[in-house]
Amino acid sequence: MRTIGLACFSAMLSICPMVASAEICEIPANDEAGDSHVPYTGETMGDRSLVHLRWVADADPLLDAEGRPDGELVAWHLIYNIHPDNLAFKWPKIGWKREFDLPLVSGQADCDEAFGQFSLERDAPIIPSRSSRQNAQAYIRVADGDSHSESDGDGTDEQSTRTGGATRTGKIVEGKFETQYLIYSAMTHIPNDGVIEATFDSKGGALLAWAPASVGIDFEEARSQIKESGFDVEVYDSAEPLPGDDTPLQNVVGEEGLDYLGFSPESFTATFKISGEPARAQTQIIMLSPDRQPIGVKVLPVPWASSAK
Repeated sequence: MRTIGLACFSAMLSICPMVASAEICEIPANDEAGDSHVPYTGETMGDRSLVHLRWVADADPLLDAEGRPDGELVAWHLIYNIHPDNLAFKWPKIGWKREFDLPLVSGQADCDEAFGQFSLERDAPIIPSRSSRQNAQAYIRVADGDSHSESDGDGTDEQSTRTGGATRTGKIVEGKFETQYLIYSAMTHIPNDGVIEATFDSKGGALLAWAPASVGIDFEEARSQIKESGFDVEVYDSAEPLPGDDTPLQNVVGEEGLDYLGFSPESFTATFKISGEPARAQTQIIMLSPDRQPIGVKVLPVPWASSAK
């Protein structure tokens, strides 16, 4: 088993799932015998040598703060641009894309992590910006894989559900992934309390753009709580371009009718009340550069969308 850490810094280890600590997003060696989620890797040349990339897909058990398996997996995917030209891409089956405004330069890589339950999909092509699809495999989320049964203290059980993961960009140096930007998000729905516990983090000055209404949280309440925690908060209308971009935000995420909050969190955790509006089936986390250009988008499922009150 390849040992990597989920995107939680040391101050957050008591509240975030993780795997055994080591370098995050390092190129995996062979997994231990008996591992049912082995790493897969491939290198592909695009049409007329327009694309030359390396991809990696792996999954490993998540551990709790005491180092014990918590029943979930972390699925880990990497794309490494080894062509002289820039590379933007989509990996549709895992809901991950790198925007063409800020592509991967030669020698740069992106790494994506998500937690839940996953199975191997052997037909999971990567769609580069300059070429036709590139064959790849990926670990695809299994429906309803984020459920946990927790006691509420009086003998009854509630079904809490969570979603989240991390996206990072950087470069590979001697087989190690050297992070430039990182964003992390984790959200847990606790229906008996009528709340969602959310944890966000960032590194390198990256901003995270998020639509609270997509998970069933009132927009103004979320904005107020984040501001009261000491963070500068920007509001992005999905019909308008981001401050550092010319493209309307709804074209970046492919979804209309949502306003986004932009902020640069540092180990930020908050509890939000669930609003009366229904959650959507998915939420999108956008990574922005410090000058507000979109770097990439990660689509996360919202397992409680059908039950949020």
